[in-house]
Formats: sequence, C-alpha cells, structure tokens
Amino acid sequence: RSTLFPYTTLFRSVKFWHACAVQHPVLEKLREEYKDKVIIKTIDVRKEREFVSQFPVKVTPTLFYFNADGTPFEASETLANKISYVAYQDKKSGELKFGGSEGVVQYEELKEVIEEMLKNVK
Repeated sequence: RSTLFPYTTLFRSVKFWHACAVQHPVLEKLREEYKDKVIIKTIDVRKEREFVSQFPVKVTPTLFYFNADGTPFEASETLANKISYVAYQDKKSGELKFGGSEGVVQYEELKEVIEEMLKNVK
C-alpha cells in the first residue's frame, strides 16, 4: 500500500551558493513540519545532471511543485504573485508541464504553497 503526497522538488547547486544556502534551511524546517503530509526533495544540479536535464532549470534554487497524483501544481493567482510562480507550458498544446518558483521562496510563502496543495488532496 502506498500513500501519495503532494511534493516539492528543489533544484539547487551547492549549499554554499548563497541563494541555495538561504533556501535549504527553510525546506528542512518545512520537511520536518509536514513530514507526514508532503514530500520535499532536494537535488544537487551538479551531481544529478542527467535527471535535472528533464526539467527547465534556469536558475538555482528552482522549486517545482507537484500534486499528489504527479500533475503539476498550479498556484492560485494570489499565491502565484507572492511566490513569483512560473508556469512552464507545452509549446504546442499549451498544457501545463511544470509549475514552480525560480529563486528563494521564504518560509511563510512556501508554507502557503503547501497548504494550498494540501487542499487539493482527495
């Protein structure tokens, strides 16, 4: 039996990179706070190049948000403005492929992302 959780994936370079160093403790705190409700993964772009090449990572940190069913999370307009949400759409179909944030997202805003994601869990 498996349980699906909404999840957030952070693409980062290394902890000593300033923006990633700022984002990392925020994610660690939220990982602990929501450990039974969401999955938060971090990927080092330098070590996981092949995996990272499947995603539109332009800057680090980049966070991608996925619903429990694996579909991209689409933030509400209000939340999208707070977190500088970026929608990555298929150029031909217009279908949402990825939803995320580029750059550091502060604790309170990321907590809002998680709470909004959890509202969508059935």
